[in-house]
Amino acid sequence: MPVVLVLNSFKFIIYFFDHDPAHVHVVKNEDEAKITILDGECFYCRGFTARDIGKLEKFVTENRLFFIEKWEELKNEK
Repeated sequence: MPVVLVLNSFKFIIYFFDHDPAHVHVVKNEDEAKITILDGECFYCRGFTARDIGKLEKFVTENRLFFIEKWEELKNEK
């Protein structure tokens, strides 16, 4: 489970060989969200507030190219 970025205690994780659509897991303590990289929409949330989700969606959208690059690296890892 490669952590590709840590920001203010939020861990951004992309799993090896993860399923489509391209997405990032965001974890903080026991909370978790899954956010699609291409459109920045949260499709799974456990524990985060709506405010947190809005900020995370915006961050993923603003950093889309970084997350796409990491997704491609890990998706094709041998």
